[in-house]
Amino acid sequence: MPRPFVIYAQGRTGSHLLMSLLASHPQVECAGEVLNREQWRGPWQLARRVALRCPDVYLPLRARRATRRSWGCKVPIATSARGLARLASNDWLILFLQRRSRFDRALSWCVASLTGQFQRSRSEAATRITVPEPLFRDQLEFRRHWDAVSQGVMRDIPHLPLMYEDHLAVADLWPSTGTMLFTHLELPHADVQPATKRSLDKSYRDVVTNFDALHRLFVDDGGDEEPRQIMRSDDKSPNRHSS
Repeated sequence: MPRPFVIYAQGRTGSHLLMSLLASHPQVECAGEVLNREQWRGPWQLARRVALRCPDVYLPLRARRATRRSWGCKVPIATSARGLARLASNDWLILFLQRRSRFDRALSWCVASLTGQFQRSRSEAATRITVPEPLFRDQLEFRRHWDAVSQGVMRDIPHLPLMYEDHLAVADLWPSTGTMLFTHLELPHADVQPATKRSLDKSYRDVVTNFDALHRLFVDDGGDEEPRQIMRSDDKSPNRHSS
């Protein structure tokens, strides 16, 4: 019997691309970010906090309304570890998606925040922007903190590990990633055609006017990654990093 699933991931790790890839299977219903605070305004914020503490109660109730055989969603990184463990014990597949590059994640969030483009269904031309250093520094610290938290949460929970660079970064990876995911979900093979596009038409170095200054700040913060390019959407290089 097909399994329900949960995507546990920080923002800017490729989670929307992963959701789009999963949803391209005709037997998968991916409900998106069902516990996003923007969907729980006003008095509903209290209910959201309860759902974050008890995802093993709330998510199965949502799954009952599914119109396809396998239902799943993305949950915030602050979701209860105990609740996720209980879901895993009830045969839910926990997908732990990470992105290896902290520099890319921090810069990606800054660019998306400043341009207002967090997800796209098509590649778009990028205008040049300057990322304020305090904003970038805050994102580096935010990512460091939640890297430690998320890895601690997943340490004792059965899960399928996914790495953006290894499984999603280029279109050539999607068929094998889809096959792996659908096998774990106990679903038949299907061709994957995700609708979400995760790339700009230029590299970050071309888009961000102070790219080199931000990378120096990152190195001063203890980072040791070389700055990498975000290639055009039709590039097949395994070194391409999307936004």
